[in-house]
Parts: sequence; C-alpha cells; structure tokens
Amino acid sequence: MRWLVVACALAVPLVSMLLIAALQHFVRDASDLATVQRVSGIVHALGLVLQCMAVATLIWKWRALVDWGKNKGFVREAEYESALAYRAKASTFLLLYLILIPIGPWRIWVFFKFWMGA
Repeated sequence: MRWLVVACALAVPLVSMLLIAALQHFVRDASDLATVQRVSGIVHALGLVLQCMAVATLIWKWRALVDWGKNKGFVREAEYESALAYRAKASTFLLLYLILIPIGPWRIWVFFKFWMGA
C-alpha cells in the first residue's frame, strides 16, 4: 500500500510537468490558447457523455453484471441477493461521482444561473 502512495506522489508532479511542457510547446500566442481551450472543452464534453452512458449502462444492466460476477466467481451464491439489492446504493454512488467529478459544481452553478436568467 505504501508503494501506491509513493507512486501517486511521484506521478502527480510528473504528469503536471508534462502537461505544462505540452502547453508551452503548443501555445505560442493567445489564439493558440483559445484553440486549446476550445478543444479541451470538446474533449471534456465527450468524456462526460461517455461516462454518463457507462453509468447508465451499469445501472440499467445491474442484474446482468451481478450474474456475470457470479459466473466468474466474484459473487458467491450466498451474496447474490444482497448484490442485487446493492443496486440502489451503487447507483447513488455513481450518480454522486458524476455530479462531483466530471460535471462539477461550477458547471451546475452555470447551468442554473443560465436557466434562471441571471
């Protein structure tokens, strides 16, 4: 477990430095920065749609997922009914993940601000 903490502690600065180097390489002036922001917005929206589709599929096909886990030996016979009943908790967790991480509080605030006419 300690190696995982060390790996994360080393990976975050390394990835940050690589992103900064890539931005310095691609961004020469303000128009390049606007292009990078526009493309990153499109990539974010695409990633959000894909994650929402994945979460919807997991919630919709929960029984099939539990059956697959049972066939592979991940879910024991004694745990089968409780795994099926866990669907509501898993759905809540996945929806909270979507709201907090990919969508984020800022986008929710902008959405409500836009629709309230402010």
